[in-house]
Amino acid sequence: MIEIQLFNATEQIVDEKLFDFLFHQLPLSMQKDVIAHTHWQDKCNIVVGKTILKNWLKDNNKVATLNNLQYEQKERPFFINVDFDFNISHSKEIVACAFSNNRVGLDIEKYRNIEVNHFQKYFNANELLQIMTAEKPLQQFFKFWTIKEAAIKYNGNGVAVLGDTEILDNEKVKCKEKILYYQLRNIVDGFSCCVVSKNEIEAIDIKVLSVEDLL
Repeated sequence: MIEIQLFNATEQIVDEKLFDFLFHQLPLSMQKDVIAHTHWQDKCNIVVGKTILKNWLKDNNKVATLNNLQYEQKERPFFINVDFDFNISHSKEIVACAFSNNRVGLDIEKYRNIEVNHFQKYFNANELLQIMTAEKPLQQFFKFWTIKEAAIKYNGNGVAVLGDTEILDNEKVKCKEKILYYQLRNIVDGFSCCVVSKNEIEAIDIKVLSVEDLL
């Protein structure tokens, strides 16, 4: 089973007092990463995402801590010698983290106005046709985009393999010749969310977090 923990800052305000408290619970290396960002929302999302991870490790009696966090060549975070994987995604005021016993990829995107033509190189002819002929083309675009993003986040090679990612059907996506399984979930109105795994996804447990859950 895959677990997704979600924090919605549109419904719960992250003020400076809360931010400061959570910020100082993080390792110094992560604090420096937060400080390097200029936008308040980006800072909040990073702090909330790492806090969700920190609390999950503690609640599930994992030996790993944020101090043990390492990064693959393309900045995919991971822990060595553990029996789980995780992946964090955020868009606007939504922060989500997926946890699984197997490698996992997660992406969440807010529906917004974009020029689909600017992204044609990332889709094949069939995918573009489905987007342009859909009842709601922009929503279809973001559904396909989150599938591909979740797949490359699973893969760990970043946007370099986005063009080599193909949606095969309603449950499978191919990324760098590897067949993966995906599931789209409507976890927040106005957003598209996708989870990717190497196995068929049978169950996803979604937990919406409150401010108290972060403390």
